Amino acid sequence: MLLADDQALLRQGLHMMVDAQPDMEVVGEAADGFEAVEMAARLSPDVILMDIRMPGMDGVEATRRICSPRSAGGGPRVIVLTTFDLDEYVAGALAAGGASFSRNPLAPPPGLDLLTDREREVMTLVVRGLSNAEIRRELYLSEPTVKTHVGRILMKLGVRDRVQLVVLAYEHGLAGPGRRVIPSDDPGRTPADDDARGG
Repeated sequence: MLLADDQALLRQGLHMMVDAQPDMEVVGEAADGFEAVEMAARLSPDVILMDIRMPGMDGVEATRRICSPRSAGGGPRVIVLTTFDLDEYVAGALAAGGASFSRNPLAPPPGLDLLTDREREVMTLVVRGLSNAEIRRELYLSEPTVKTHVGRILMKLGVRDRVQLVVLAYEHGLAGPGRRVIPSDDPGRTPADDDARGG
């Protein structure tokens, strides 16, 4: 199976779901339509989960290019993923050769894009069950700073407490046992860099 979605968190969540199935395997991940077309030709997956709206080449055009050379009964089956109801994009993808469409089960919760890199790091540790004191030691922050980050995370995501935060993370595929699933956009950045910028 090939996963095509421009959001790394959603690809990771889909990957986790596929990995949980004994008869399925992810052979590649594409971040846009261009990569999806190239990887489909190179890897010959049986199924492609295709996000419909991606930058550059969207899922409609990518589906058209992947399915156009397909002979009857050959080539991958493209399942179009969307966070929207059936609309012209979905209709276009199906007309382009998509086998079916499905609402993306891992659509990000509202507010996730408002979190800073540091807040994503803190959220990852909260979901893993760490206390404020443990998060402070892990990220080299003061405990009041950790409490501030946790409060902002809860506010931005619209949840009441840590329990609801964990439930939300698992429901949206943002968390899984033993996984760091909310990575910083800059993995080379150190905790001191954030503290120097106040966050």
